[in-house]
Amino acid sequence: MSKTFFHQRIMTINFIFFLLIGLLSCKNTNENKETKEEIETQTNLGRTTDTFQFKNGIISFFEDSKGNYWFGTKKNGVCKFDGNNYTYFTETDGLPYNQVQDIQEDKNGNILMQTGSGICLFDGLKFTNFEMNDEWDGLKNKENFNTPSSAKWKISPNYLYFQARNNGIIRYDGTKLDYLAIPIPNGDNIYERDDIPPMVYLPFTRIYTDKDDKVWIGTFNRGVVGFDGKDFTYFNPNKFGSGTTRSLFQDKDGNYWFGANGGGVYFYDGKDMKNFSAEKKLDNPNYLTSLTTGNLSQVWAIQQDNKDRMWFGTVNSGVWVYDGSNMINYTSKDGLHENSIEIIYKDSKGELWFCSGMNTAGYIYKFNGKTFEKFDGF
Repeated sequence: MSKTFFHQRIMTINFIFFLLIGLLSCKNTNENKETKEEIETQTNLGRTTDTFQFKNGIISFFEDSKGNYWFGTKKNGVCKFDGNNYTYFTETDGLPYNQVQDIQEDKNGNILMQTGSGICLFDGLKFTNFEMNDEWDGLKNKENFNTPSSAKWKISPNYLYFQARNNGIIRYDGTKLDYLAIPIPNGDNIYERDDIPPMVYLPFTRIYTDKDDKVWIGTFNRGVVGFDGKDFTYFNPNKFGSGTTRSLFQDKDGNYWFGANGGGVYFYDGKDMKNFSAEKKLDNPNYLTSLTTGNLSQVWAIQQDNKDRMWFGTVNSGVWVYDGSNMINYTSKDGLHENSIEIIYKDSKGELWFCSGMNTAGYIYKFNGKTFEKFDGF
């Protein structure tokens, strides 16, 4: 074999080798470019500004584990504040509906939202919408709103719970959604009323998990239902005025406070139940015909501050504070635009946020120690 031929073969092999390297490099470059473009597209979801644009219409509020604040609205989507900027997400970004009723976080840091059209998960890059079974929705399954559970009742610190328009609740276990029907004791028809349609006999108004992960459910006409992982308990003293419980809370000492939509605040120490509003002479037996302030009858929000004071948000009597001895009432004369507070949220710093909620203008307030100020941004 001549040296010339051998040299040509070496040059040919080198050419093919470098050609293959070039093609692979091009492929990797294109793949990296596509991956980078995909990430940029995902992380650029939403519209970011340095101003807070939700002056009203706010119906949900949440602080996540990273310190981000989330504001859900009635018709304008949701806003996240990360400490510097406000990012707004709507249906155009993958949100299933622009009404965001509830915001929670799972153990992996994903944000779950209940909207006016289903539940979705936001992982920081994209929205994922969960499939909802029509049988879980009493408005779509009017023939039989007593839908059976799709899984067993259990409790866990990793579970999240959401509302269902049916005789039960929706549970997220970290992977999927399940429907859990509330068991009705045999022969339990004492709370049925002729003046309301059947669909509002059973659906609940609030879900609350206590320090032991026990689930408490406030219903429209069956008072409070509790589940401790094994047994169900049912409370409906004097039908809570109307049978409807709108707020549930466990204080730092383990006592429970139940806010009724007419019967006032009830205090339960694990053994005895008493009507706190009646004890303080702040109940109003004529709440259905009288919307005057000065009572503690229709209580939609309960919270405890770092000074152990109990705060109660009402539909028409503003905010009440109980320091263990005295009751103080704050109304429109103290900065509230309307005498209705449906949400009281305590953040990681111990600060309280007050929201007038779904049935009003949807303002957010902070309390400065003397009066309430409307929140217009950080």
